[in-house]
Amino acid sequence: MLSSRFMSVRQKLTLIIFFVSMVVLCLSAAISAYIELRHLQLSTQEDLTTLSDILAANGRTVLATREVLGIEKILNSVHSQPDVMAAYFFYPEGRMVAAYSRNADGQHRTGNSVDPLVLQMESQQVEEGLRVGRQTLWNEQQWFSLFAPVKLETQLVGYLYLRVEKTRYHLQILWLLLGWLAVLGIAASLSFLLSRKLQGVISEPVEVLTERMRLVPLRHRHEPRDPTARTDEFGTLFSGLDEMVDALELRDRQLLEHQQNLEDQVRLRTWELREAKEVAEAATEAKSRFLANVSHEIRTPMVGILGVSDLLRQSGLPEKEQKLAETVFQSGESLLAILNDLLDLSKVEAGKLALDRAPFSLQKLVEDAVQVLQTKTAGKPVELRLNLSGEYRHPVIGDLGRLRQVLLNLISNALKFTEEGEVLVAVQMKPEIDRGAADVVIAVRDTGIGLHPADQERIFESFEQADTSTTRNYGGTGLGLTIVRQLVDEMHGTLNLESVYGEGSCFTIRLNLPFADDEDVAASPEITREIPSPSWSGKRVLLAEDNPTTQQLLQIMLENAGIDLHIVENGQEAINFLDQEGVDLVLMDCQMPVMDGLEAATLLRSNGLQTPVIALTAHARDEDEERCLGAGMDDFLGKPFRKNELEAVLEKWLSDERVPVEQTPSDDVETTCNL
Repeated sequence: MLSSRFMSVRQKLTLIIFFVSMVVLCLSAAISAYIELRHLQLSTQEDLTTLSDILAANGRTVLATREVLGIEKILNSVHSQPDVMAAYFFYPEGRMVAAYSRNADGQHRTGNSVDPLVLQMESQQVEEGLRVGRQTLWNEQQWFSLFAPVKLETQLVGYLYLRVEKTRYHLQILWLLLGWLAVLGIAASLSFLLSRKLQGVISEPVEVLTERMRLVPLRHRHEPRDPTARTDEFGTLFSGLDEMVDALELRDRQLLEHQQNLEDQVRLRTWELREAKEVAEAATEAKSRFLANVSHEIRTPMVGILGVSDLLRQSGLPEKEQKLAETVFQSGESLLAILNDLLDLSKVEAGKLALDRAPFSLQKLVEDAVQVLQTKTAGKPVELRLNLSGEYRHPVIGDLGRLRQVLLNLISNALKFTEEGEVLVAVQMKPEIDRGAADVVIAVRDTGIGLHPADQERIFESFEQADTSTTRNYGGTGLGLTIVRQLVDEMHGTLNLESVYGEGSCFTIRLNLPFADDEDVAASPEITREIPSPSWSGKRVLLAEDNPTTQQLLQIMLENAGIDLHIVENGQEAINFLDQEGVDLVLMDCQMPVMDGLEAATLLRSNGLQTPVIALTAHARDEDEERCLGAGMDDFLGKPFRKNELEAVLEKWLSDERVPVEQTPSDDVETTCNL
């Protein structure tokens, strides 16, 4: 059949009417056929039942007296029924009394015995009938079979078995089907002829409309309007076509009027768009370069700050010095978090920040944040107080670094705008054990300058403060509260502000944090104890690094691990060293004089070096990591790095199996925060 795309409306309508008619006729014929066939089958079965009732009525007295000749006479009367192929009478105990059978040639025989092969065909049904003891009918492919008990009043005197051929039944079905096919053929012909005749009611106006539409682009106008307008839907289409052509003629005139200066307008607009695109791309590129350079320049000294303070706080100092080292380390962590927020500014604007999920102690987080900012109250008549209420035994799961950044931003902001009085950090944790989570409320209230109602929403916009005098008096970029709101939204929390100008402000955060299970707590470095560094005695490591602070820090970190460390200043020196000596691992800075780490790694791989090369870089973007791996380096360690991060890399690439070792806490490690 042709695809409907290549058929005219006339042909489609003809086929639709024809097919609908045929479906209805076929469905009706199918239902009628089913009813007729069912009626024919039931009628044949009723005839068989009637015949059995007649034979049983004639034979019940003879069976009761056991007169065999009388039974045979009754069976001979079946000869007048050409469809009966076999008839048997049985005594109640199942023994055959007499049998009647007809062969394929129409010959019949009556007696008290029958050919065993013939009896074998009905033996299964006879056995089933004797076992059941009631009237049973079988509808098989070539015949109907009936087994019925014969009773005299209420006494069982025997059984009757009949087998009737289906030849006449099949012939009736055949004639019935032929009649139906003939009726369907006649109906199909009439349906096709009528559909061809009736489709013109729809197809003729459509063809007229199509022809008029075809002439519009050829003559640039349509045919004169028909004064005898139609009142049906096609009349609406014709009117719509006329209105459309009128509108096209009007638009053609307008296009002719603008044709002269259209090209100039397009050229001017294209130039303006190109200029705007180039300016936007240049600004985006400059912003990316600026952030990358700032990140690199700040991260390089942060290696020394974080690395040395991390070593100090793990070196077993007295309690006072230990707290100082912890404060330095936490301050460096906060500074690094701020730097990461600046790098993620574009993600903040796009709403694509990704949060970590790790267990931590909320109490320790708040206490550390307050301790870090205690030094800002020195020399000022301002008191920084912490008020904890609720139950804090259960560690919770969330982004520790982001929540710390939120707290530091809010507390630092409160201290900056409070000349005297106090800044209160109030934290309330309400565990809900049945839900496996805790409702956390963190409020930072100050007695500072406060805000006008009109400024309370504007301060959450990027680079916005209450007024220009605020920037002159207190400084700041106006980015902190923007980051705070975005982070709280990402944590599915709420941030509310209440402020009275001249009296102070209160920022309230509400979060729902799930509890950490034992496995999460055991794997968390924020809760579990530090594990002593492993020893890699005898391993040789080459460090290609031009920064003296990083050189000294790595030398201190690795001196107790038994590593034979060799230091070179640039990539060329690393290549020269590896040409002469072998090492087990190469730590390669990416930005060095003479030859940087990326070029050096590419040359080393081209020379066939198989030693693992680990990238050390202060460029912390995802594309920087991809560039390092693309140059042939095996792993990536961003600056500033922690001691445990360095040890994890060394364990991964210096162990004999080169399989990262899973560190588990010992039995005496506390996995919950008991207050």
